[in-house]
Amino acid sequence: MRIIAGTCRSRTLKAPRGMDTRPTYDRVRETIFDILQFEVNGTEALDLYTGSGAMALESLSRGARRAVMCDADAEAVRTASGNAESLGLKDKCEILHMKDMAALKELQARGERFGLVFLDPPYRMDTTPVMAEIAARGLVKPHGVIVAEYRENMPGTPEGFAVWKDRRIGSVFVRMYRKEETEG
Repeated sequence: MRIIAGTCRSRTLKAPRGMDTRPTYDRVRETIFDILQFEVNGTEALDLYTGSGAMALESLSRGARRAVMCDADAEAVRTASGNAESLGLKDKCEILHMKDMAALKELQARGERFGLVFLDPPYRMDTTPVMAEIAARGLVKPHGVIVAEYRENMPGTPEGFAVWKDRRIGSVFVRMYRKEETEG
């Protein structure tokens, strides 16, 4: 596994040990970031099921201003932190060791908002309730994007968002939602 492009291009990443975490394949990540190429620079990214931290770190390598990585698994948190350190991106990262809903509550309490939200949860997990919580808590900036990877259980569309892009990359499906409303 490696960083595809940007300032850390071709640098390798470690993956958490065990079967609980599955890293996003390089090909899937490359396709996602080809689509998001004009969305990344200068934004804030949230990688909710971070695993190795690959999505957040790829965002930072491509010009994101800041990234929050979150995972409930201690091994994933250690691995993501080590990867951020080895890439020299630790100062642009925050790593939360907590479950998804607790993290969303914490981020809302702090007034955080993101231009990109990445959801690559464990297999068979339906992200619809998580996306509804993200929308209800106002964690996505106007015109921001939620990127949901899945193999089963196609997620529903959260309130205030529209399906922007749908892709199938091998056995992985990626659905991107854009926040349609504007502030005012």
